[in-house]
Order: sequence, then structure tokens, then C-alpha cells
Amino acid sequence: ISFLTQKTSITETATMKSQVITISNPGPSAFYQLVMCIAVVISAMLITVQFSEHIWMGHPFLTTPVLIIIAIGLSLYAILIISYRYNESKEMFGVVLASGIILMGLVNVSVSNIIVFNINLLIFGNIASHILPYLSPVQKKSYSYWLRSLSQYRSLIHLWIKYQILSRYSQTFLGILWIIIQPLATSLILAVGFSQLFGSQIEDDVPFVSFFLSGLTFWNFFHTYVLAGSDLLASSIDLQIRVYFPREILVLVHLGKSLIEFLFTLVSMIIVNLLFGIFPNIYWLYLPILVLIQCVLMTGFVLYLSVISVYIRDIPRLTGVVLQLLFYLTPLIYPIIIWPDALEKYFQLNPIAMLVNAYRNVLLYHQAPDMVSLHSAVVIGIWSLMAGYIFLKTNESQISDYR
Repeated sequence: ISFLTQKTSITETATMKSQVITISNPGPSAFYQLVMCIAVVISAMLITVQFSEHIWMGHPFLTTPVLIIIAIGLSLYAILIISYRYNESKEMFGVVLASGIILMGLVNVSVSNIIVFNINLLIFGNIASHILPYLSPVQKKSYSYWLRSLSQYRSLIHLWIKYQILSRYSQTFLGILWIIIQPLATSLILAVGFSQLFGSQIEDDVPFVSFFLSGLTFWNFFHTYVLAGSDLLASSIDLQIRVYFPREILVLVHLGKSLIEFLFTLVSMIIVNLLFGIFPNIYWLYLPILVLIQCVLMTGFVLYLSVISVYIRDIPRLTGVVLQLLFYLTPLIYPIIIWPDALEKYFQLNPIAMLVNAYRNVLLYHQAPDMVSLHSAVVIGIWSLMAGYIFLKTNESQISDYR
């Protein structure tokens, strides 16, 4: 009886402590709610601007007071739905006004603009409602806690990336030089082969080899990273069972290894371009920004695919099929201008195609990239990265059960 009484008192004490802990961990503050609301509106605006300038549907309307009232009304309806997900946050009133101001600021406001704006407002608002609870810095399951824990493994990430690079090319005669030789040889063979089909010049007196390599180099980076990353967690379950470490380390190590190999391939492409008379220019300063956008977009995809493939083992094969289809829908071996005008605008729906065009503008045509065409890549990349990280961390404890 004494033992049972003691056990009951311990249980009650533990229950009281858990209740205290729950009460002492409040949800996200009004500041985080307001920031997230503004991020939702800005994201919807960026997609709407890209839609307005590149994927036009319908005819522009004059910015009349009646149209503005309709726009604010639709925005109010959309934001009220989002505010219900946000536990009816009062900060939504400012977002309603911001929505009306943004719509008035669009150059060509049309009914299609309003529809696209509010559809994106609902989509990103729904995503933000799932991200918002993890922004509280006092909770254990939050971005700040996860990132602080991840920072303790910096040395492990560095050593693991170094091991991945050296072990892959160990016991080979040329060693690490294969990082340059293998992709360069493959690219040159494909470039020479397709040049017989399309001719030595492609457009604006740009050699076809340089045109093809400027797209294939960045496509191979995307293809290799996403395809191998889709099976990243499922193929390393045995390692995860033996020792604990944050599972996102696998994604970061894979990104670091792929990025190093990509940089060597980029140097090879630059050497080939020099041989064909294409020299560096001031617009190459945009390259780090474009690579960063691509890394964010790819990592967001990999975070989702790697977790889903643990439960559904067909995902890596399905990813390979989708990437193969995407290869032909991306202007790698042909310029986008060969398509009819009615179909050319639909390439704007492919963020990888827009990235490839941006790379070519910088490398070959001595032009600044069209930043409006990259709105979808930036917005989709940031939201998928944030939501994918939560998706990984919330399923982290269950991955080892699917051996």
C-alpha cells in the first residue's frame, strides 16, 4: 500500500509538472503572427506580378473605385479564412489594408489578377498556419530549438562531407579529378551530338556547345541532388538506428557534397566557354544569388521526398520519371523561342526553366536575369523549405520504424 501510494503521488506530481510546462509554453506572439501574415501577402503579390507580366489571362481593367472595393472585399474574405486558422488574430486587420494597397499598386489590375492573388493568399495562408506554431522560441519543438541543436553538429557535418568526397574517388588513378572529367566528358559528348542536329550556332551567334552546357550544368546539379535525395532517409535507416543525430544532417551533407561537385563542374564549363570566346562579365555577380535560389528550391523538394519515400518506397522511381519528363520540358537543348507564343507563356510555370534562362542571360548574353520570372522559384523555394523542415522534424522519430 505504501508503494502504491508513493507511486500515485509521483504520477500526480509528474502530471502537475507537465501541466505547468504546458502553461509556461505560450504560442507564437503577436509579432510572429503579424510577420507571417505580411509574408503571406507578399508571397501572393509576387506570384500575381509574375502572372500579370508573363502568364497573362484576360484583359486589363481600369483601376476604378468599384474594382478596388471588390478587390478589398475578396481579400477580406480570404484573410478571414486565414485568420480562422490563426485563432482569429487581430493583426489581420493590417493585412487586409495591405492587400488592398498591393492590389491598387499593380499596374494592370484585372479580374484574373484578383482571382490569382486571393488563390495564392489562401494557399500560402494555409501553409503559414501550420508553420506558425513552430516559431515560438520558448517551445521545445520550434525552429530556434532545432537550429540550436543542429549547430552543435557543425564538426560532424564538415567531416561527413569531406569523407563523402574523398571516399567516392578513393583507390582511383585520377582520384578527385573525376569530379571534373566525368561531367565534362558527358556534357561534351551530348553537346557535340546535339550540335549536329541544331547546328553550330543557336541564337545571337552563341555556340551551341556553350548554350547547351550553360543549361545542362545547372540541370545536372538539380537532377542529381533531387534524385539521390529522394531516397536519402530510406537508404540510411540502419545508420539511424545505431546512433542518434538530427536527420536533417543527412540532407545538409548531401547538399554540401553535391554543391562541391557542382562547383568543379561549373569551373569546367567556364573553361569550355573561354575556348569558344565567351568571357566573364559583370553580370556574373548574380550567379551566387541564382545558385542560392536553386539550393533553397531543391532542398525544399528533398525534405518532402526523402520523408515520404520512407513510407512509400516507390517515390524515388516516380521522382526519376518526373525528372525525365521535366528534362524535355526545360529549354536545355533548345531555345524557348522555338515554341509558339501561345505555349511559351506556360514555361513560366516551370521554375527550373526560369532558372536556366536566368543562368544563360548572365553567362552567355551579358544581361541581368529577369527577376520577375524568378518570383515563383523564390516563393515556392522558401515556403517548401520551411514547411519541409517541419515535416521532417515531426516525422523524425517514426523513420526508424520503417526498416
